[in-house]
Amino acid sequence: MVKLTNKRYYFDYNSSSPLAKSVIKWFTSGDFFVANPNSLHTSGKKSLKLIRETQNFLFDTFKLGSTHKVFFHSGATEGINTFIINELNQGDGEKHLILFETDHSSAYKIKNITDHYKINLHLKTLVNSDGELQTDQLISFIQTLKGKIIINFTWVNNETGIIWPLMEAVKIKQVTGAFIHVDATQSVCKIKDWNQLSPQLDAYTYSGHKFGSLTGVGFSFYKKDYPIQYLVNGAKGVLHSRPGTPNTTGIYSVYLALSETMKSYDYAESLAAINYLKDNLDQLVKPQGFVVGKNSTNRCTNTISLFLNDKKGQDLLNIFDMNGLEVGVGSACSSGVLGPNRVLIAYGVDENKSNNSIRFSFETDLDMEKAKNYFEMIKKVLMKAI
Repeated sequence: MVKLTNKRYYFDYNSSSPLAKSVIKWFTSGDFFVANPNSLHTSGKKSLKLIRETQNFLFDTFKLGSTHKVFFHSGATEGINTFIINELNQGDGEKHLILFETDHSSAYKIKNITDHYKINLHLKTLVNSDGELQTDQLISFIQTLKGKIIINFTWVNNETGIIWPLMEAVKIKQVTGAFIHVDATQSVCKIKDWNQLSPQLDAYTYSGHKFGSLTGVGFSFYKKDYPIQYLVNGAKGVLHSRPGTPNTTGIYSVYLALSETMKSYDYAESLAAINYLKDNLDQLVKPQGFVVGKNSTNRCTNTISLFLNDKKGQDLLNIFDMNGLEVGVGSACSSGVLGPNRVLIAYGVDENKSNNSIRFSFETDLDMEKAKNYFEMIKKVLMKAI
């Protein structure tokens, strides 16, 4: 269900999802361990068992146990930075880092530190007006380069919900041999086959708070033969390879939240519901606006970015907020930080109007009954604004 507190409705799940009921139940029961999982006494072993259970669950869910390792971290920002900076540091010879204007800031802002490395930085757009990646153009560009290629591939865009099919990343890998890190943060229970990962790709990164775990915890898969170097230094634990004391409660909350979310997700039902909202909202705001990327056939099942020609996103957010509906603007993790929206600019929106959008991101168990109710709520507020 949508988060409802004091008659307020929460439509900002891409920023952070409310805690899963199973996580809340676990905490209220008091049945959790605070012992260091690196300790050899009984309580330490109990904590270690929770981490091991979570690790095995993730391998079973994503079916990468035979080809990849997993490490837990503080969230997708750390995970993404770990792999890209690791690649910048490794080896000699010419290197090329390809970032996209549509990347999340956790990847895109790495451009600000590339002066410290012997690296050729390429900031690319390579999307059409619906946000779909122009894969053949990207491959053609890569083939003009010499040396190592490093790519951050955003599976699902956090602002617009546009999907770049994973097989496109596989194609790029097969043709060019590039190192490909997949930002999979917004994929869990929001797309078809969200847990069908290709073992050919080098790394995948997730954040637990996108599907109901505690904040400050995430995980990444990486190939078993990959020489990973972590962003922090220190002693390595018994099981947990990243230096530092593992966040046992956060890690186990990933297991609880993902188990719960998986059981309630119905792709076909959620797809029908989000398409209902997309089509009706697009009709509602014409000709003053439109749903961003509405013509793409590759859309996730919980996200709509709504553009209005003459209304600033921040103003719209305030109107919705005053009417009890909590929505997002800009990047999902930095909704209060506004500047020209490079994602919408990449889609062809004029820079001066690139902040004229708001994002609705709903729960993963969205269904048609909810969609119809939400549309009436949203319609009522929009009629006051346009």
